[in-house]
Amino acid sequence: SAFFLLPIFLLSAAAALYGSEYLQTYREKKSLGASWFFFNILVASMALVVIARNGVLFLVAWEMMALAPFFLVTFEHEQATVQEAGWTYLVATHLGAACVMVLFLLLGRQSGSLDFTGFTAPPAMASLLFFLAVVGFGSKAGIMPFHVWLPEAHPAAPGVADAIFGDG
Repeated sequence: SAFFLLPIFLLSAAAALYGSEYLQTYREKKSLGASWFFFNILVASMALVVIARNGVLFLVAWEMMALAPFFLVTFEHEQATVQEAGWTYLVATHLGAACVMVLFLLLGRQSGSLDFTGFTAPPAMASLLFFLAVVGFGSKAGIMPFHVWLPEAHPAAPGVADAIFGDG
């Protein structure tokens, strides 16, 4: 986990330093507290995802990692294109999260536990499990062809979040 925590925290710190200056242009128009709150929730959820050793904690952190960017993407919610980008992102990540949840339930059903160390994959279900993993994780990562949210969400998000939210 430490191997992944280091880049998460380094990139997040760099994005926060850049973002503090970037967001100053919005200081007169909007409250910046919500943006920083959701940025911090996003960083914490990314850290939780990589340290989770249980499917339930992982899924809670995964959900936080889906919701926080929604609020960052919709920072300029007054614009219709930003609203559409936010909803596209939210739907895509939740469809992916549903696949990850089914994947974990099927893996945990064999062992009777949602601890990652107990996951077992019956050979007869290997193709289904692989499909669920690719769709579930691929939709969040924005890989082809599950990247429908990416072209809309990245330009809509403020720079402080854009560097990290899609790669969480």
